[in-house]
This record gives sequence, structure tokens and C-alpha cells, in this order.
Amino acid sequence: MKDLISQANKINDLSNQLSSMNLYLGEQAYETNMYVLCNFNQPENCYVNSYKEAIKKLQLEDIYKVRKDSVTLLLNEFNHDFKDLKKTVSTKGNQNFNNLDSIHNKINEYSYEINFPRDTFFYDYKKRLIKLKSEINSLQCTFNVQ
Repeated sequence: MKDLISQANKINDLSNQLSSMNLYLGEQAYETNMYVLCNFNQPENCYVNSYKEAIKKLQLEDIYKVRKDSVTLLLNEFNHDFKDLKKTVSTKGNQNFNNLDSIHNKINEYSYEINFPRDTFFYDYKKRLIKLKSEINSLQCTFNVQ
């Protein structure tokens, strides 16, 4: 179980980096009323009209791709290892397992939400990411105090 917690921590750290990149872009866009990405060679590709489009363009950036690929790889391993653990551990009344199950679900939801926003408005998206991040951190704290 400790290995899974360690994996969850790594995934959470990398996901937080991706989330920060997305939120920074959205904040910048909110302040300027334009969604701006000017790392591209052609200026006409700098402006988009929604934060979702801006995130899609951000995902084309090399640094984002590397981190996203790392999260995807770690998440696949985490999901596989979690499935194996679920088969071998007595889950009934096991609070540690229940907390790990919650972390597992929240991390998967958080990773998905970072890359595929559901919300129409940026600040709803931001609120959802912050809430998920807070829930994951609270759950992880239960393992740190044991």
C-alpha cells in the first residue's frame, strides 16, 4: 500500500504542475479578455476564444507534453497496481483501503479534468480543480499521520 501512496504522490505533484499551467493561462486570459499563447511562430495562432482552446494549444507545447506523458504513464501503473491490490486485500472495514480507494478515484478524476475540462466558464473549471486538489491532499494526509 505504501508503494501506491508514493505513486499517488508523484501523480499528484505532476498533475499539480499541469493544473498550474492551465490556471495561469486562464488567469492571464481573464485579465486581458483574450486567450493568448504566443510561443508559436505564427502570430495568428496566438489567440483563441475560449480557455478550452487555449488548453488544447498549451497541450501542444513540449514541456506540457512531457509532463502529461509522465502523468499518463504513472496513472496507468497506479491503476494497474491498485487493481492488483484490490484483489489481494480484505477491503471490508479497512479504512486504509477505503482512503486509498478515494484517492484513486479523485486522482483519476483530477487528471482527467485537467486535460478535458467540463466547465464552460474558466472560473468554474478553476473551482473544480482546486476542490479536487484539496480533497486529494486531505486524503493523503490520513496516510501521513498513520
